[in-house]
Amino acid sequence: EWTTGQCSQSCGGGRIWRFRKVVQLSGEQGKPCPVLQEFVPCNTQPCAVDCKMSEWISSTGCSASCGQGTRHEVRQVIEPARGTGKACGELERDV
Repeated sequence: EWTTGQCSQSCGGGRIWRFRKVVQLSGEQGKPCPVLQEFVPCNTQPCAVDCKMSEWISSTGCSASCGQGTRHEVRQVIEPARGTGKACGELERDV
């Protein structure tokens, strides 16, 4: 039976050390004991990273010289979301 330690990472791929003890030594004709300790992968799921976006930038001037008008704004994705991170929002809007 294996006894395990803690994973070295909570996400993104870590390693865990596990070991077991010899219960009965093999006799002269017996098979040698298998591996008694090893490192195995753990928590291989991607880490959650929220999307990062640039500030809004006006791509057009105001549609009206007075009163109510609109302008078009855009922004870019700086870092996309990964794993269970918050998704990116809209890239364009009219305000």
